[in-house]
Amino acid sequence: MARAIVASGLHPALGVQHSNQYNGLCLANDVMEPFRPWVDLRVYQLALDHPELVVNQVTKQPFLKLLGESVRWGKQTMPLMVASHYLMADIKRAFDDKNQKIIYPEWLE
Repeated sequence: MARAIVASGLHPALGVQHSNQYNGLCLANDVMEPFRPWVDLRVYQLALDHPELVVNQVTKQPFLKLLGESVRWGKQTMPLMVASHYLMADIKRAFDDKNQKIIYPEWLE
């Protein structure tokens, strides 16, 4: 998400809701909040599959794959990583235009 923020010309440390002088990714934290349930679901599924959960290469794979998963953004289907760039473009426009609608990607089940 921080890459999409920087690519849009915004600074990832300048958050809207998150603010902490020791956190260089406050805006990234703001933008990621709506995605938290997606990650929580993956953690829950891992915990079910691995009762003695250990963080290693195998257990990190579902999280790495999340960025490549297809999502719906508007009427289009695309990888989450691509949709994050469109999202950041909307957020950037919203700083100047209060009528700008911000569209978040929708998870395809």
